[in-house]
Amino acid sequence: MGRGFYKVGLWGCCWALWLAACGSDAGRDQVTAVRVTVAAEPEVAVGTERLVLLAMGGVRGAERTSLTLQNRTELTDPIFPVEVVLQPKDGEPERIFEFSATAYDASGVLVEGRLHSDFVEGQVRYVTLWLEQRCVALDCSDPGEDGEARTCRGGECDSAFVAAEVLSADPDAPTELVPETNDLPVEDGGLGGGDATGGAEPGAFGGAGSGTSTGGTQATGGAQATGGADATGGSEETGGSQETGGVETGGTAETGGVETGGSQETGGAETGGVEATGGVEEVTCDGNELACGDSCVSGATNPHCGRCGRSCNICSDGLCESTGITTLPYASAAYAVFRAEYYTGTEGDRERVLRGSVFETNGAVETVADGWLVEVMASDTNRVYFTVGGSRIYQINATTDAVSGLPLEVGRVSQLIADGERLIVETYTSTERVLWSVPVAGGTAIELATHSVDAPGVRIDDDFAYFADVSSAGVISVARVPLGGGAVQTVVTLNEGDAWSDGEPLFAVSDNHVVLALSNRIAYSTKVPSATGEIKRPLTMENKVATGLVAEGPLVYYSYSPSGGCARTDVSRIMSARVPGGAPFQVSSTASCAIRMQQDADRLYWVGSTTRLLSQVPK
Repeated sequence: MGRGFYKVGLWGCCWALWLAACGSDAGRDQVTAVRVTVAAEPEVAVGTERLVLLAMGGVRGAERTSLTLQNRTELTDPIFPVEVVLQPKDGEPERIFEFSATAYDASGVLVEGRLHSDFVEGQVRYVTLWLEQRCVALDCSDPGEDGEARTCRGGECDSAFVAAEVLSADPDAPTELVPETNDLPVEDGGLGGGDATGGAEPGAFGGAGSGTSTGGTQATGGAQATGGADATGGSEETGGSQETGGVETGGTAETGGVETGGSQETGGAETGGVEATGGVEEVTCDGNELACGDSCVSGATNPHCGRCGRSCNICSDGLCESTGITTLPYASAAYAVFRAEYYTGTEGDRERVLRGSVFETNGAVETVADGWLVEVMASDTNRVYFTVGGSRIYQINATTDAVSGLPLEVGRVSQLIADGERLIVETYTSTERVLWSVPVAGGTAIELATHSVDAPGVRIDDDFAYFADVSSAGVISVARVPLGGGAVQTVVTLNEGDAWSDGEPLFAVSDNHVVLALSNRIAYSTKVPSATGEIKRPLTMENKVATGLVAEGPLVYYSYSPSGGCARTDVSRIMSARVPGGAPFQVSSTASCAIRMQQDADRLYWVGSTTRLLSQVPK
């Protein structure tokens, strides 16, 4: 079985990706590239169920806030070694890159390796990045004292930067990034300097509050690439259909990434393939165009709006314009989103539950439940839930519109979360808040935990409910408890002087992190409780107050106002970033401070704090 082979062009629209057997490297001495071989020690290779590769590119000296290119691919049951060729935009040797390979087992991140480097003009340099057993469960995501990102070598966190000029030029003897090569010469300032042989400004790819960086336009997916010709020059096979911003090679494309969907031989020549001259022909687009699928489209004004796979009603300067759906009776009015429809309550003499389309501004609505004042709402794959009178929970069958009450009362409800099997219910009294797990099919409610009445809010993942708490001494923390009941564990404790962004807890749970909206920044911590429970470095911004925050997989979406709060005339920017270490990307903007953010698989939703307008935008 052949190795996995990938080629990544670090320009502003796509991965140029294929799978092929690794053959001769003849003819490569005329191109500018770095070939990274991702190798794994036996224990790591056996335990790896998924391998996520991420490449980001930028120009020297660029501030990190300009880093908008994030190319991601995911392999299921990978076969090591995996090889990736990184090439700069248009062969420009002054560009730099950062590359990471993250191995996952069934419980989450197993081990991660990183490389930050640059290019040598007209040459291919060769390096092997090892995923070591000694690095399992070691988190090196925090930057060093110099602000540079780190990686694990020999069981210790060390600088991830290695200058390309010291990497091997011999394809048969690549530089091995193992402890013995930790002392590879690095130019002064690591990625800093900005001279002919230096890198980006210090902190360009890491460091608290440093911003982000790369040239080119943002894209999270890219063009469909062909699978490569066989040894006899046979016909090309396409690598898969392109959808939702990614390239697919036999699997389902994830938002903002690329997935092979199975074994590495899918989508390319398995034997006899020769990639010496590039293997396949890439789609090359001019000017402000994007390569989406096998064609070029206008990057700034077409419905893709700067990212292949998006569908925007109106695109302006690479941003999707948000669409207003309906005006709520008040800014805190309950709403839920289900199958491209929204549900909300009304205010007045005749309280009702209304339903309308998320695609129609002030479109037709219908009454699905009449005579009840709705206070809290949630939805799962089959039902919409709402509370009446604070403590009675009702459900709407989304297929039949039948309304029925759940046969229990657990107290006055402040939040509902539904996952298809159970409702996680937060109730409150004048002295405390209580978390409950309620089976939607019927059964006994389980009390999960109690926490401070001053710390509302709960989030869930597949296994745990996460909630905020405040001790009698004023110490703020986030804890978790198993969804089926069990011991409460403190995940993270806020640093002295830290506070929530708007006085009340605002946090989200991503694949492997808890993301916190604090009074002056967004920060994150691992989901696994640690002895210290420290907050990790700021994620994307300093001196900004987030007003909305949700997470999906490794991505976090947030809203913030440039003035630092919800001023009456303020606008909000809707942003996304990868956790950890991702570059912020502006998704959209809105004319009123965006609060109470929600999401579904394709769109983000929020309420304008002053306009009360429920709005949506494609992710």
